[in-house]
Amino acid sequence: MLDTDGIISEGVASSYNPVLGWTGTIDYIERDKGYWVKVILEDDMGSLNFSVSGIDTDHSMTYYLHDGANLVSYIGPDSMDVGDAIPDSIEEHFEAIIGQGVAASPDPILGWVGSLSEIERISGYWIKMEDAIDLELEDAIPTDPGIMYSLHYGANLISFPIAGSVGIADGIPDDVEEFFTGIIGEGVAASPNPVLGWVGSLSEFEGTKGYWAKVDGAF
Repeated sequence: MLDTDGIISEGVASSYNPVLGWTGTIDYIERDKGYWVKVILEDDMGSLNFSVSGIDTDHSMTYYLHDGANLVSYIGPDSMDVGDAIPDSIEEHFEAIIGQGVAASPDPILGWVGSLSEIERISGYWIKMEDAIDLELEDAIPTDPGIMYSLHYGANLISFPIAGSVGIADGIPDDVEEFFTGIIGEGVAASPNPVLGWVGSLSEFEGTKGYWAKVDGAF
């Protein structure tokens, strides 16, 4: 029989209650933190071996691309050649990839040609498809949620290369939110209102999607 006395980290702790479950100030375990795990063992046990469950080791990501233009983020290494990012087996379905001020299209002899040579995870891209297809990336490396963007005055085509979704107000740091004049996604948009907050048809950033971020200053 095993009794868990508690889990303690820096400034937080939780303990197990047989009726209420886990209670305290630790809601989840973070991979970059250390913890004291206190357990109560029977006298003859001496030590304990245990495994941790619930770890997501699946780094694949599927993009559901429709025919026409798709505004997306790239979830992969920091940068990758266009030809390496798109599997050869589906390359024929692509018409073009367009970034901010750059573009590339596939040529049956020369491969990808144009001013866009690398895909970067902090940038957004328009992918023009001849028909609908599912694009699965096996090496969809999770991105640090604290990713830093350098934005210039005007419209910036950026990514959101993080799994899941987050509200616009939560995704933009408070100390720079005043510089934003609008966020535009594929067929949706939102702008800040001094009284109502963010208003419009766009309410949250979604992983694998790209966005135009309009700002009135560089930071």
